[in-house]
Amino acid sequence: MPVRPKNRSWIKLGLQLPLICIVLPVIFGSGLVGAQEAKTRVAVLVAAQDVFTLNASGLFEHFGMQRLMREDKFELVDSEQIIGNTELPAQSGEFKAAISELNKGLINYENLELVKAIGELACAIDLFEKVPAEVERDSLRNYVTALTYLGASLILKGELQQGQDSFSRLVVYDRRAQLDESIFPPAMIRTFETVRKHVISGPLGSLSLFSNPSHGRVYIDGVFRGITPCTVDNLPVGKHLVVVRKMGFETWGGTARIEKDSQREERCRLLDLPGGEGLIRDISRFASQMQAGVRLSKELQTVLEAARVDQVALGGLVQRGKQVSAQFGIFDVKTGNPVNWHLGTVNTGSPDVAKVIDKFFSDLITSRSNMLQFKDPIAEGGGQLRLKDEDRFKEEEPTPIIERWYFWTGIGVGAATLATLLAVFLPRGSEPESQILIEF
Repeated sequence: MPVRPKNRSWIKLGLQLPLICIVLPVIFGSGLVGAQEAKTRVAVLVAAQDVFTLNASGLFEHFGMQRLMREDKFELVDSEQIIGNTELPAQSGEFKAAISELNKGLINYENLELVKAIGELACAIDLFEKVPAEVERDSLRNYVTALTYLGASLILKGELQQGQDSFSRLVVYDRRAQLDESIFPPAMIRTFETVRKHVISGPLGSLSLFSNPSHGRVYIDGVFRGITPCTVDNLPVGKHLVVVRKMGFETWGGTARIEKDSQREERCRLLDLPGGEGLIRDISRFASQMQAGVRLSKELQTVLEAARVDQVALGGLVQRGKQVSAQFGIFDVKTGNPVNWHLGTVNTGSPDVAKVIDKFFSDLITSRSNMLQFKDPIAEGGGQLRLKDEDRFKEEEPTPIIERWYFWTGIGVGAATLATLLAVFLPRGSEPESQILIEF
């Protein structure tokens, strides 16, 4: 006689559902879903309090930004973004077009359409060199990629000399550049290494750079080289990307061709950014009144909030003999409250100025002790003086029950128990019968 096996789908569901009901509430209750923490957007603003610290202010701005960039929790916001009230740096039409040509060139290189790839990659390089400031902000990443694949395409096409010239331009920008052994053939890598050794041991030249106004930060091929006016020696012969940045002014960018045993001069005019003068004035006024515990000014709060800055490292510099006295604070932009505070002296003429300023900002990031914080007498009805973080000593408010772990665990266990009971005792008369028959 035919035997109809029992349908066990309800039993399986009854065994699986308890586990689901326990795990999901715990996950949602503990906040593990979507728990990736957003980075803190931070800016560095420096005010020279006298004419003797204009050079030092540029050094503090650069090395301070470099130090903060090493913290994984921070996302850097530059002064141009603050003045322009933009969340992301603007991209010009030339830069976007260069990226488009680069992507097309890479696809054609992969498909061995070398003629098309060479034309598109060469076009991308020309467009990149029209906007050096954006290339430098991009860390030369896409520009270096274009030069690399242009050289490779030319060599594969049989144009060895032109390919070596492209590799040479690449090494001029980055002496540490190397070809990926997993992508490029051994013969091409040997060619590249020969070119690299020739460029590194080859003739050198120098570049003198002047800006109006002076005291701009100079970047050559993406590397910080000093404050204008300055002379940079020992540059490899060839074309270099030059960028000058100064707070409150538009970034200037250009190319400079260095010749053997010669000194090239480059002069640039930095154009005012609309709103830049006002920002510099607000920073200088606030820095001159800074003291431990002071809150961020309303003017700076408004500007920084518009650019979606979360925290700002802000300070002023004053010349004290051979030393520069630096007073800095890190402020929470939303509340205006000081988070960290540091006061120290720095010898900006030291050969190790980079390490000295780096240590200053490291101390600023970690110094939280003995800082006084004032309540706002207008907003809070008094000028009571209190220690920062003194709320730690107050009795903690009870956590709402909905945020406690046992609330969600109890719900999960209850749901699991109910699901098990339903699976075992619920009538299953309406279940569709299995169509599998066993004949004897």
